[in-house]
Amino acid sequence: MRKTIIVLWICIGLVEANAEVLPGDTCGFSQAPHAEPGTTYCINEHFYDLAALAIGGGDLFWYTDASLTNLVGTGNYCTPLNIIGTTTYYVVAVANGCTSEASTVNVTIYPLPQVEINPPEPYDLYPGSTMTLYSNFETNNVWNGSNGADSLIVSTSGQYVLEAMDEFGCKNSDTAIVTLIDTTTIHGWHPSIYVPNSFSPNGDGNNDVFKAVLHDLPFYSMRIFNRWGEKVFETYDVDEPWTGGDTHYNSSNIYIYQLEYGYLIDKKTLTGKLTLLR
Repeated sequence: MRKTIIVLWICIGLVEANAEVLPGDTCGFSQAPHAEPGTTYCINEHFYDLAALAIGGGDLFWYTDASLTNLVGTGNYCTPLNIIGTTTYYVVAVANGCTSEASTVNVTIYPLPQVEINPPEPYDLYPGSTMTLYSNFETNNVWNGSNGADSLIVSTSGQYVLEAMDEFGCKNSDTAIVTLIDTTTIHGWHPSIYVPNSFSPNGDGNNDVFKAVLHDLPFYSMRIFNRWGEKVFETYDVDEPWTGGDTHYNSSNIYIYQLEYGYLIDKKTLTGKLTLLR
């Protein structure tokens, strides 16, 4: 009997020892680097480098994605990106072509606050009068380098700088240039003007509207702003009052009025705080 012998050849694919190992291919190398905790910054301020140590050996690589494709730094230190929001940094150690597990560091960068002096320009000051400048921040206000409240009474011309800080510790500023008007070149002012400091638009017929009382002046305008500098009312008719409006009545109860009155070629500006009583 003839015997048939079948020889089976098994081909085994060989992997070169020096083949490139992609990020994420741990090869059993699992010890993640030790990374210092993340922190918070304000946009455009000086950033301190992130720091890590390859306690299992190898070189450090920093990424901003979990798939380890967006490389942003190498070595023990990495400078955070100047991008508003929270960025997660992934740092891995690579040794002998093998990549460790990643350690993560979160860095949050806040935008600068919108700091505004209210009311808006013009800031014209007349001899013997005062002007009140208001901040759109209730706290953490600094006027011309001195800590202060949310408002500043001005009696002289000059530059007034407001610096305010938000709840994240970020600071920004606004500047008002107050100009003293030369009254020697214009005729006298009519003294008869009265502006109330509060009103209660609740429909009870008592002090329901807000308006100035003045007489015999050819020019008049009134603008009202909320404490964030948004204009909520404007009129050029001395007989037209502000009624508060439903949307304003249920919101902030502190407003700022700005009156201009006098003559077309020489107008006087008066600003003040108005309380809307609930």
